[in-house]
Amino acid sequence: MIRRFFDNLKNNPSGNSNRRGFTIVELMVVCSIIIILSVYVAANYHQGNKELALQMAAGQLAQNLRRMQEWGYSAHQINDISYPGYGITATAGGTTYSIYTDNNSNGRYTSSVDTIRDTVFLDNGYGVQSLRPCAPSDSCASISSLSVNFVPPDPGTIISDSSGNQYDVATIVLHLEDTSTTRSVVVNRAGLIYVQ
Repeated sequence: MIRRFFDNLKNNPSGNSNRRGFTIVELMVVCSIIIILSVYVAANYHQGNKELALQMAAGQLAQNLRRMQEWGYSAHQINDISYPGYGITATAGGTTYSIYTDNNSNGRYTSSVDTIRDTVFLDNGYGVQSLRPCAPSDSCASISSLSVNFVPPDPGTIISDSSGNQYDVATIVLHLEDTSTTRSVVVNRAGLIYVQ
């Protein structure tokens, strides 16, 4: 191999070989392609992070519903007091939802009587798009507020609006502002909770 190099050098004393390097135009084209791909990946990465955060917010809502379900079904005590029900209430168009104890046994959140135990703030740019008293695949009119209440000692799930109308199923639709990206949390009277 070394001998070949010196033989090449003897035959071509100027050092120029038949090999050809890259031209400036070729280098510019390759750099342009790399820049375009980098911008595309960075834009999609940011959108993907937002969608993941929305999925996590929906998962947290479902987890909080399951926690209230466990509290309701097990007659959980807070400061040695058992309450007639535990639940979550939300308002359409809001950026929060609240965990409450049903102090008056009416099966829904009543602001003057029930106690808010925790308020969950959705991340910046996320919110409750709509509250629908039907399954995601069904069409129905949205309602302005929704309470999901879990009642001890006989496991019971009460889904109602602020007027006391009760429903068999409810869909809480969370959305990412300025996009059509949504995630739905569904709960039914049998206590089934899932994210769609």
